[in-house]
Amino acid sequence: MTDSKKDPKMPPPDDFARTTPNIDVSMDDDLADWEKTQVNKPSDAPADDWGKTVINYNDSAEGDSDEEFGATQYNTNSDPSEPEWGMTQANVNLGREFEGDDSDFDIEPDGATVPYFRLPEAERAKYEKIAPTPTEKAKKEEEEKKKQGGIPIWFWVSAGIMTMFSFAVLVLLGVWFFIIQTSGFTVNVKNAKPGSEIFVDQTRFGTTKPDGTVDLHGLEAGKERIILVRKKGFKDYSKAVKGENGETVPFIAKQVKADQECVTVDVTNVTARENCANTILDNMDSPPNLNDLLRALNLYYINFASGQSSIPRERLPFLKRASTFIKQMPQNVVIEIGGHTDSDGDDRDNQILSEKRAESVRKALEGFGVKESRLVTKGYGEQEPKESNDTEKGKFENRRIAYKAVTK
Repeated sequence: MTDSKKDPKMPPPDDFARTTPNIDVSMDDDLADWEKTQVNKPSDAPADDWGKTVINYNDSAEGDSDEEFGATQYNTNSDPSEPEWGMTQANVNLGREFEGDDSDFDIEPDGATVPYFRLPEAERAKYEKIAPTPTEKAKKEEEEKKKQGGIPIWFWVSAGIMTMFSFAVLVLLGVWFFIIQTSGFTVNVKNAKPGSEIFVDQTRFGTTKPDGTVDLHGLEAGKERIILVRKKGFKDYSKAVKGENGETVPFIAKQVKADQECVTVDVTNVTARENCANTILDNMDSPPNLNDLLRALNLYYINFASGQSSIPRERLPFLKRASTFIKQMPQNVVIEIGGHTDSDGDDRDNQILSEKRAESVRKALEGFGVKESRLVTKGYGEQEPKESNDTEKGKFENRRIAYKAVTK
């Protein structure tokens, strides 16, 4: 044995491989030099005995020193006093260093006791951030998909509102068909012009359909009601009706054109002609119908004084109204203003007078905004009488301004 109190000389280099830690172990010359070094352990245990290795816990106060704590027993021939390592022992004496409060141990659902190891905060934070396993990750993704795939709350709110709205509509329809319709009487309007306005006691009720019909429901039973049909260009038609609960009363509209009576108007009745001309303008569409506009202009009579070409002041308002419709005509439409006289007087003088009267009307229309290019004038004198000059009525008809359309 080596004396530790003395400082021996260093062995020669070629003997270093055979140095052993004071263990008498026979050497096999066939081994490599490195393999000849022994580390204070017996020969390896057979593979079939490896599972019998047990941890040598010996922590009693009277036992060996702390350096031997945790020493490993290798391939002991004696049977262990405790069950084999693969079996669970409920009563394990871990010594004072492992003693602690009951809070240091977690109780599993089956009642088994497992050691609880308290890690430092830094170490615990590190292990808590360990990435999840693929199985855990897949499970978490599946749960998130379920949350995202669920029906959102706004859908349920919208569905609830729509359900309540639909229910309210059904209730109103039920009230209409089963209560209102059977309460009061109905007027069935027929033969009216399409788009005519319908009034019941001066209250607008609606318009007629393209076939000229409309039903007026819920009119108070036993009470007389005034039905009025109105359409632009036609005279108003009205009639009183009366019915009982659940009864349907027919109403046949008889509408006539507003200027229907002007077809046979007395040409010598200046007031009647003036009224008819204004009625036509009242019912004129925009843009106007050319034939209706010319008819209104020709019905209106300008009573020039004998031998004069000046337009009487009271005739100007009509020309002003007519000018608004002339300005709406297509650009290629030009209106000719023709002056005419009766046969009294000299032919040449009548020709000049007819031209001056036509020019007076043109200037009046231009003064109301009609472009000069939209109007032309022509004097006819006494050459184109409308009626016979043998009567005063005929002469009155021949002293006129005539309008007709010409194109550019």
